[in-house]
Amino acid sequence: MTTTVTSLAPAHKIIEVVHSGDVTAADIRGAEKQIVELVDSTGFTRLLGNYINATDLPGAIDTVTLIESAISALGGRAGGRHALLWPKDGQARIELDVARMAEKNRGVNIHIFGDRDAAIAWLDS
Repeated sequence: MTTTVTSLAPAHKIIEVVHSGDVTAADIRGAEKQIVELVDSTGFTRLLGNYINATDLPGAIDTVTLIESAISALGGRAGGRHALLWPKDGQARIELDVARMAEKNRGVNIHIFGDRDAAIAWLDS
Protein backbone atom coordinates (compact mmCIF):
# COMPACT_ATOMS: atom_id res chain seq x y z
CA MET A 1 0.00 0.00 0.00
CA THR A 2 1.23 3.46 -0.84
CA THR A 3 -0.33 6.84 -0.17
CA THR A 4 0.91 10.17 -1.47
CA VAL A 5 -0.45 13.63 -0.69
CA THR A 6 0.44 16.42 -3.12
CA SER A 7 -0.68 19.84 -4.27
CA LEU A 8 -1.65 20.13 -7.93
CA ALA A 9 -0.53 23.79 -7.94
CA PRO A 10 0.11 25.87 -9.86
CA ALA A 11 -2.26 24.37 -12.44
CA HIS A 12 -5.04 23.63 -9.91
CA LYS A 13 -5.87 24.67 -6.35
CA ILE A 14 -6.42 21.05 -5.40
CA ILE A 15 -4.85 18.65 -2.93
CA GLU A 16 -4.67 15.10 -4.31
CA VAL A 17 -4.41 12.02 -2.13
CA VAL A 18 -3.47 8.91 -4.12
CA HIS A 19 -4.08 5.50 -2.53
CA SER A 20 -2.96 2.23 -4.12
CA GLY A 21 -2.97 -1.38 -3.00
CA ASP A 22 -4.72 -2.52 0.17
CA VAL A 23 -5.71 0.69 1.97
CA THR A 24 -5.98 0.46 5.75
CA ALA A 25 -7.52 2.86 8.24
CA ALA A 26 -4.00 3.64 9.47
CA ASP A 27 -2.93 4.58 5.93
CA ILE A 28 -5.77 7.08 5.58
CA ARG A 29 -5.16 8.51 9.07
CA GLY A 30 -1.50 8.97 8.16
CA ALA A 31 -2.48 10.96 5.08
CA GLU A 32 -4.69 13.24 7.20
CA LYS A 33 -1.69 14.97 8.82
CA GLN A 34 -0.24 15.73 5.40
CA ILE A 35 -3.62 17.02 4.19
CA VAL A 36 -3.88 19.38 7.17
CA GLU A 37 -0.35 20.68 6.53
CA LEU A 38 -1.12 21.37 2.85
CA VAL A 39 -4.49 22.98 3.62
CA ASP A 40 -2.78 25.23 6.16
CA SER A 41 0.11 26.15 3.86
CA THR A 42 -1.87 26.59 0.63
CA GLY A 43 -5.38 27.55 1.77
CA PHE A 44 -6.78 25.09 -0.79
CA THR A 45 -10.26 23.75 -0.01
CA ARG A 46 -10.63 21.16 -2.77
CA LEU A 47 -9.63 17.52 -2.18
CA LEU A 48 -9.21 14.76 -4.76
CA GLY A 49 -9.19 11.26 -3.25
CA ASN A 50 -7.70 9.01 -5.92
CA TYR A 51 -8.62 5.36 -5.26
CA ILE A 52 -8.26 4.08 -8.84
CA ASN A 53 -5.52 1.60 -7.92
CA ALA A 54 -6.85 0.69 -4.47
CA THR A 55 -7.49 -3.04 -4.13
CA ASP A 56 -9.11 -3.00 -0.70
CA LEU A 57 -10.57 -0.37 1.65
CA PRO A 58 -11.53 -0.41 5.31
CA GLY A 59 -15.21 -1.28 5.98
CA ALA A 60 -17.84 1.32 5.09
CA ILE A 61 -18.16 2.71 8.65
CA ASP A 62 -14.39 3.13 8.98
CA THR A 63 -14.21 4.65 5.50
CA VAL A 64 -16.94 7.19 6.36
CA THR A 65 -15.14 8.14 9.56
CA LEU A 66 -11.84 8.52 7.75
CA ILE A 67 -13.30 10.59 4.90
CA GLU A 68 -14.94 12.85 7.49
CA SER A 69 -11.55 13.32 9.14
CA ALA A 70 -10.00 14.29 5.81
CA ILE A 71 -12.83 16.73 5.07
CA SER A 72 -12.57 18.22 8.56
CA ALA A 73 -9.01 19.15 7.61
CA LEU A 74 -10.65 21.86 5.51
CA GLY A 75 -11.68 23.44 8.81
CA GLY A 76 -15.09 24.59 7.57
CA ARG A 77 -13.49 26.81 4.95
CA ALA A 78 -15.81 28.20 2.28
CA GLY A 79 -15.76 26.48 -1.10
CA GLY A 80 -14.78 23.04 0.18
CA ARG A 81 -15.35 20.18 -2.25
CA HIS A 82 -14.29 16.54 -2.29
CA ALA A 83 -14.02 14.37 -5.40
CA LEU A 84 -13.32 10.65 -5.30
CA LEU A 85 -11.98 8.53 -8.15
CA TRP A 86 -13.57 5.06 -8.41
CA PRO A 87 -11.32 2.12 -7.65
CA LYS A 88 -11.16 -0.61 -10.30
CA ASP A 89 -11.80 -3.25 -7.60
CA GLY A 90 -15.52 -4.06 -7.20
CA GLN A 91 -15.57 -4.54 -3.40
CA ALA A 92 -13.57 -1.35 -2.88
CA ARG A 93 -16.17 0.46 -5.06
CA ILE A 94 -18.97 -0.74 -2.80
CA GLU A 95 -17.19 0.50 0.34
CA LEU A 96 -16.45 3.87 -1.26
CA ASP A 97 -20.01 4.30 -2.56
CA VAL A 98 -21.47 3.66 0.90
CA ALA A 99 -19.09 6.27 2.30
CA ARG A 100 -20.05 8.75 -0.45
CA MET A 101 -23.76 8.37 0.28
CA ALA A 102 -23.21 8.85 4.01
CA GLU A 103 -21.23 12.03 3.34
CA LYS A 104 -23.86 13.39 0.92
CA ASN A 105 -26.49 12.77 3.60
CA ARG A 106 -24.37 14.90 5.96
CA GLY A 107 -24.32 17.76 3.44
CA VAL A 108 -20.77 17.29 2.15
CA ASN A 109 -20.23 18.47 -1.44
CA ILE A 110 -18.81 15.14 -2.64
CA HIS A 111 -18.92 13.36 -6.00
CA ILE A 112 -17.40 10.18 -7.42
CA PHE A 113 -15.79 10.07 -10.86
CA GLY A 114 -14.31 7.40 -13.09
CA ASP A 115 -12.01 9.86 -14.84
CA ARG A 116 -9.34 11.99 -13.15
CA ASP A 117 -9.63 14.88 -15.64
CA ALA A 118 -13.41 15.08 -15.07
CA ALA A 119 -12.88 15.13 -11.30
CA ILE A 120 -10.33 17.92 -11.59
CA ALA A 121 -12.64 19.91 -13.89
CA TRP A 122 -15.48 19.62 -11.33
CA LEU A 123 -13.18 20.67 -8.49
CA ASP A 124 -11.98 23.65 -10.54
CA SER A 125 -15.52 24.78 -11.38
